[in-house]
Amino acid sequence: MVAAHNAVRAQYGQNGLSWSEEMVATAAGWARELEANPEWCQAVIHNPERPTRTGENMHVVGVTSPEESSPAEQIVGAWASEQQYYDLDSGSCTPGQQCNHFVQVVWGETTELGCSAAVCPDPQGTLLKVTICDYRPGLLLGQKPF
Repeated sequence: MVAAHNAVRAQYGQNGLSWSEEMVATAAGWARELEANPEWCQAVIHNPERPTRTGENMHVVGVTSPEESSPAEQIVGAWASEQQYYDLDSGSCTPGQQCNHFVQVVWGETTELGCSAAVCPDPQGTLLKVTICDYRPGLLLGQKPF
């Protein structure tokens, strides 16, 4: 995950991130909460109790088994693809589009990253794999990433 993030960050002249076991623990704690409340997986509910100035990105995909996972490049690539909706000059998203995942990936102040995953059943019995990445420091909404 670090390499995938750093590849995107390098495209925007941002320093690389380092892996943080503390951020892993935060993400893993939320993964356990999601598994205990599977409806939160479907709704992609973010951790409301993250430490101050911690950012969070989540990626949801259907899987056939709990062991199945998406490559880090695919997950980070999905977040990075939101760049098409982000105007670097104005620091804003195209109305009606999502781009904060991209902004968090390239946020200039971020130095640390930690990720975990949850597996939750949906009402139809499909398994959802939710990858959670927490960032320190996290983005500040309404501000430009660099």
